[in-house]
Amino acid sequence: MNKIKKYLLNFSAIVFFLLNNAGLPAPLAWTNFIALGEIKNNFSKEDFKLTGLVVLGLLLFGLVHFLQGVQIEYFIQSQLYFIYLLGSMLLVYKFLKRHSGQFERSFQIALYGIICLYVIALLFYNSSYDFIFWENHDFVGTGNVFKRYQGLSYEPSHLALIISPLFFYAFLVFCKTPTLKAFLLFIGISIPILATVSFGFFGALFFSFITVVFTLYLKYKTMEKVFVAFLIIAMLVFMAIFSFENGIQERFIVIFSGHDSSVNGRFHEAFYLGYKCAQQKNLFFGIGPGQIKVIGEEVIRPFYQPWDPIGYSKGNWPILALPNASAETLAIFGFVGLFLRFGIQFYMFFRTKVYQNYFRFFLFSFLFFYQLMGSFYNSTAELTLWVLCYIPIFRKFDLPSFNGSK
Repeated sequence: MNKIKKYLLNFSAIVFFLLNNAGLPAPLAWTNFIALGEIKNNFSKEDFKLTGLVVLGLLLFGLVHFLQGVQIEYFIQSQLYFIYLLGSMLLVYKFLKRHSGQFERSFQIALYGIICLYVIALLFYNSSYDFIFWENHDFVGTGNVFKRYQGLSYEPSHLALIISPLFFYAFLVFCKTPTLKAFLLFIGISIPILATVSFGFFGALFFSFITVVFTLYLKYKTMEKVFVAFLIIAMLVFMAIFSFENGIQERFIVIFSGHDSSVNGRFHEAFYLGYKCAQQKNLFFGIGPGQIKVIGEEVIRPFYQPWDPIGYSKGNWPILALPNASAETLAIFGFVGLFLRFGIQFYMFFRTKVYQNYFRFFLFSFLFFYQLMGSFYNSTAELTLWVLCYIPIFRKFDLPSFNGSK
């Protein structure tokens, strides 16, 4: 029976990291399916009480939203889905925590899978079937198309987010045991991420690295030399990128000139529009689940449509959304909801002692900054990654064990 559970865990890891949104059921659904098989072992009375408390909080929020006026169909659908999502997250948390000691093999299999998938994608580059793995992106809107790697995900930035745990795992394995094999695996996972040209990932990675290294330095008055070396190498790579013309260099220039539509839409424009949406109803409690589709017709579409009347028309952009988890939380649940979002994250950070493990600390910091630059508040993929931060995974990356290695 344990062998079957191990195979199921490996299978769910492959589906989650490799086949995310590849025309299959959501990867989280596979995880839920496996977890549901052990629901009697996973769910305790305390868990049901916690779920009930969360549902009660959402119902109180919902009462405020209902009284201030909502489009009832969208409201009920989104509210029920969010309640289901939070309940399933607790289930996944319990399931993964129960099997946290078996993650090593699952991550290694997923690492090799991601590398092999990228090699296959290279074979289709510039072919009539390259759309399976590559996305043509016009960052400025001038017709200058750049190919970004998206694997079997629905878009490049989402792929970079999904495989971020594999990147941190490979990086820390190389830091702990700097062998040729570990180095090749780290390079192997880094190249597909670089090919996504996801500056949300790059930005969140940069800030997370600075946060982890200097937080631990202030606490323990010591800094791992390998981290300093990695930072120096990253700076050298950055300088090398700017030494000749290439796609990444071009996008850096576009971003710093303030003309990158993707970065603008995921960052400051998302927060501005999230604030304006909440302002239409209630800045403290927001407009309510599902209401961005309605309020957005008054705020979001008129904001973008003058730039591209056809591209942002109802026919080409039927369902409105804000591609930023924090900005979307602000719009839907107001400043109270945004405060609760950050508060719960840091409560779990200290409750589960995330700071005592390099892998969990890196992933937590990365997700914290990434939620300010992209994703969606009800993203099953992002919530699953948050779950990984709060379970005792990869004990060999605990600070005492890691710092004691050569």
